[in-house]
Amino acid sequence: MRFRFRLLAILIASLSASRMTGQAVPIRVLCICQQSDVDGHRMQKAIEDSITLSERFALTQVAPFDVPKDGIVIEIHSLSIGMKDGHSIGSAMTIEALKPSPNDRGYFKQVYEEQWVVPTDDPVSDTAVSYLASLRKKLVTAK
Repeated sequence: MRFRFRLLAILIASLSASRMTGQAVPIRVLCICQQSDVDGHRMQKAIEDSITLSERFALTQVAPFDVPKDGIVIEIHSLSIGMKDGHSIGSAMTIEALKPSPNDRGYFKQVYEEQWVVPTDDPVSDTAVSYLASLRKKLVTAK
């Protein structure tokens, strides 16, 4: 009986450890846009919040070159779109997920990319959650 209990405890511990290490993909989020581009920064905050709430991803603040080999760098390229009178109507965005090269530090391979035009008044949280869900599917099929 004691042997079975120990065997069960070891099995549960090993499954828990493998599950925990298999789920936490470290992600660094960068917003490459002008300081005045409010929509780009809103999208960055929404993606970071979604990562924080996710079981699959873990937010990291390391430099992009220091992201672990199993990690991802998400770059948000945003360009504010405005009227001639200076009124902003939104932003055109390209969001790409990049995986660090295992051989060459500083080089990345694109894993996934999406483009949107985000109106200034629209919420971005659903878009961020949708992007991370698509990224998760892409990472699972890439293995």
